[in-house]
Amino acid sequence: LENYVLNDISFHLEKGETLGIIGASGSGKTTLVKLLARLYDVNEGSICIEDKNIQEITLSSLRKSIAYVSQDSYLFSGTLRENIIYGQKNVPEGQIIEATKTARIHEFISTLPDGYDTIIGERGVTLSGGQRQRVALARALIKQSPISVIDEATRYLDTETESDIRESLSTSSSDRITIIISHRLASVYKSTKIILLDDGKIIASGSHKDLLKNSPLYAALWNSQSTST
Repeated sequence: LENYVLNDISFHLEKGETLGIIGASGSGKTTLVKLLARLYDVNEGSICIEDKNIQEITLSSLRKSIAYVSQDSYLFSGTLRENIIYGQKNVPEGQIIEATKTARIHEFISTLPDGYDTIIGERGVTLSGGQRQRVALARALIKQSPISVIDEATRYLDTETESDIRESLSTSSSDRITIIISHRLASVYKSTKIILLDDGKIIASGSHKDLLKNSPLYAALWNSQSTST
């Protein structure tokens, strides 16, 4: 048991809910997501989507149901449009614009001489870190998967932009589950549910309000991070 990366992890999410997962580096945050995508399989227990064990679902079907945005999302040397709709076919222009507006990147793209047909260079070298993350977020939104996972994917964004994106996501995610992984409480505090991980275990869970009241560690982290911003 002591060798398990995660122990006694249990939570339930409904469509429209947002789960914030916070914890220090090495606490198990990203491992949870890798288990969800079956990059690893659980040793005990189960992960279910709509009451179906994910080990009974084909990997292709499972991964199509998950849109994942990491802190270092890969972009290739093509146009912005090609990067945004990557893996999708016949995406209407309106859907592209809706996704980029939600990701707060449409306005920037509109200022470029070639707009969505701008070549961005290998790994998006012509874009800033924050712009690359917003393009990757738009790509995930285009996928319209029932589960969206945002793994430290706003670390290059300023607080105001991150807040705008979070508000925009909350209004566009009524039919899906959103999981936000971060070490910054500002990224997750408006989530429906928040779990605080430490050494592979959930040491506190609840809403932001609940955790401020019932978890001294969460309250201390909130006060510390609020003071430093």
